[in-house]
Amino acid sequence: MNLAELLQILTGAFGREAPSYLAAFFGGIISFMTPCVMPLVPGYISFISGVSLSELENPEVRDRALRLRVIQSTLLFILGFSLVFVVGGLTAFALGQAISEYKVWLIRAAGVVIIVLGLHMAGAFKLRVLEVEKRFAGGRGGSSGRAFLLGLAFAFGWSPCLGPILGGIMGLALERDTAGQALGLMMIYCSGLAIPFLLTGLAVNSFFKVFDRIKVHFRKVEIGAGALLVMIGLLMLVNRFDWLKALFIWILPDQVNLWG
Repeated sequence: MNLAELLQILTGAFGREAPSYLAAFFGGIISFMTPCVMPLVPGYISFISGVSLSELENPEVRDRALRLRVIQSTLLFILGFSLVFVVGGLTAFALGQAISEYKVWLIRAAGVVIIVLGLHMAGAFKLRVLEVEKRFAGGRGGSSGRAFLLGLAFAFGWSPCLGPILGGIMGLALERDTAGQALGLMMIYCSGLAIPFLLTGLAVNSFFKVFDRIKVHFRKVEIGAGALLVMIGLLMLVNRFDWLKALFIWILPDQVNLWG
């Protein structure tokens, strides 16, 4: 499947919201691939499930009960961080609605912030406040409640690390017209972040192979993500999301009727 086919599917499913949803989904994937998240994922899965890394890596000892425990713990972990991110996005939307008279200026201000975050992520300069993470550690994993709580802690503790991309997606949520659109946007972002977590839990060995290939390109990932954020911020700053619509029409001229 090429990019045009993917965009056509998304456009048919989501219509006008397809560009934002696509950005949110890839934003979630890129969040997973950041240097402060991806290297630690196997350790997190081991902790929340109570299954050692050696067991996770050895297919001969991964019986059905163990696999189910890993999947259950990972899903609860995902539920925990998704809850925090969704509430954050809906809060941004509610703020925009509460001061709708100034929403345009609020969106433009958010655009400036997102541009700054994008430049930070691309390495143009560094903001010290975004270089610090509060990580949850301690105790023993392996219980459903702890997996969920660790998901909450992940969302709060890694917000500085995820801040640039997460801030960009929340800025898009602020710009939505309805709460349903904002909710959908945040859920799609969370799915982009969650799917690699779940796949890692299912196949840790494959994760390490992929990680070995990606880790040498971390800098490129950060630069690309920073450039994407700067683009989103600029569109918010000048209030011209119709340019993104024009890009989709150019790529998918046969779908022009979906854009009104």
